[in-house]
Amino acid sequence: MLTITCMSMGIAIVGCNSKSENKVDEAQEKVAEAKEDVEKAKEDLAKEYDAFKAEMEAKIDANDRKIEELKSKISGKSAATKEAYRAKIQELKDQNDALRKKIHEYKAETNSNWEEFKREYRHDMDELDKALGDIGKDNVK
Repeated sequence: MLTITCMSMGIAIVGCNSKSENKVDEAQEKVAEAKEDVEKAKEDLAKEYDAFKAEMEAKIDANDRKIEELKSKISGKSAATKEAYRAKIQELKDQNDALRKKIHEYKAETNSNWEEFKREYRHDMDELDKALGDIGKDNVK
């Protein structure tokens, strides 16, 4: 009887150890998979950020060219108009420079608000593009 009890307890202990080891193995596997998922997400975000940054830098460069064109159109205006025009051009140039700085300083891998950043940045860029297109237009109908 004692032998049977000892054997039963031994089998139970070995069975429990196997189940515990399986659970530990499964947990370690899940952790490894989660780490891989995080690394993949970081890589995807870095690629998306690089593409977005390149697109925005091209727009910023185009804005620089527009600003230079606007500066060249100042000569035919009255003195008061020239000063107001220069001030507005400088304001737009400052906004363009601020957008350039903002895109370069953004750290995509550490920020969880990537979608919000993109939305706000595109909005700011669209507003600047609109202002560059509107400057110098005669709004009198």
